[in-house]
Amino acid sequence: MKTLYILILLVFSCFISAQNGNLKKFNDEIYVLNSKHQYEQSIIKIYEVLYNPKSSHYEKYNAYLQKSLTYKRIYNFNEAYGNLNYALEEGLKTDKVKEVNSKIAIEKFFIIFDLQRFEKIREMINDNKNIDLSLIDEETKGLYLSALAIIEIIDGNYDDANDKINNAISIYEKVSPKDLPNIYGKKMFLYQKLNQPEKVEEAFRKAMYYAEKYKTDLYIKNLAINMWEFYTHQNNLEKAKYYREIADNLKEDDNTLININSLKLIELEKKLTSDYLRKEYEAQQKKQLLIIVGFVIVLGILGYLGFTLFKNRKKRLAVESENLEIRKKLDEILFNSKNETEDSDFKNTNLTDRQLEIIELVKVGKTNKEIGAELYISENTVKYHLKIIYNTLGIENRWDLR
Repeated sequence: MKTLYILILLVFSCFISAQNGNLKKFNDEIYVLNSKHQYEQSIIKIYEVLYNPKSSHYEKYNAYLQKSLTYKRIYNFNEAYGNLNYALEEGLKTDKVKEVNSKIAIEKFFIIFDLQRFEKIREMINDNKNIDLSLIDEETKGLYLSALAIIEIIDGNYDDANDKINNAISIYEKVSPKDLPNIYGKKMFLYQKLNQPEKVEEAFRKAMYYAEKYKTDLYIKNLAINMWEFYTHQNNLEKAKYYREIADNLKEDDNTLININSLKLIELEKKLTSDYLRKEYEAQQKKQLLIIVGFVIVLGILGYLGFTLFKNRKKRLAVESENLEIRKKLDEILFNSKNETEDSDFKNTNLTDRQLEIIELVKVGKTNKEIGAELYISENTVKYHLKIIYNTLGIENRWDLR
């Protein structure tokens, strides 16, 4: 019994590991597509999960979460926030409600943070105090700590901010070094507030190391702009000009293009939704047609069986009636021939011509069925005549006729 229990646990563990592996692979694919600005391909892959009848509620929750992150990449925060609500709706149908609530709360916090609604941010920080960060993936946890650090910096709590940033850096060094420029950017902001240019430069160099290593131009550009603004504020025009040139040499984010991408995705979603709903409708129609055809077939089979049963019952009743009639006649003959003696001369008996024909056919070895076929009478009628013959002649079986 113990062995069986362990085996069940192993099978269950393998299933969970496989499911988590599939989700990670899916999330990585969406990340790569978004990194290449192939947002439409991301949406198509996400819809394949959302409209797959075999997808679990947790898989749909994860798909809506990825859709939210996709819209966030093109700064469409309304769509990003709305998809978090859809993700929450699916996630609450799973057995991971606490994890889902924590993840959604933090992702909503990130959106409000990006919109810089600081009054709402402080309110959400207070609401999120009881969130169990152990339920959140390490990457999200690190980003959350770095966002909290910004609020600490704004509030002048520099030591607490530094601790949170260092924790975030430790996390990202293990799980997502490609995004370390984002965390070091928070470090730069801290040292700018502390007016420590040397440390700002040091944090910048570390950020640039990872940005160049992983070829993330967006991080390089944002870091350069950050340094340009810092040195402009410091009135160090030479360094400000240097960093401005770095930023200018990189491709400018086109807000018009971002808006076009956003509109494209919304139109694509409408089309995909329409296509999937049409396919669902056609599948439902086909299913209903199959049900109707199956119902008609079943009715046909039941009708045939009913007709056959009725026909057989009618035939059985006819045979029973015939047998009853034969039995009556047999009883009458037996009563009339009770005291008669055997007469070896058949022609001097009360046998009919039909019965004499049957005797002749028995003599040549014909069976009851063969006699019936030859005389165009039923086998039961043959038996009936044979009983009369036996009783009339005072014999026991057909062998006595030969």
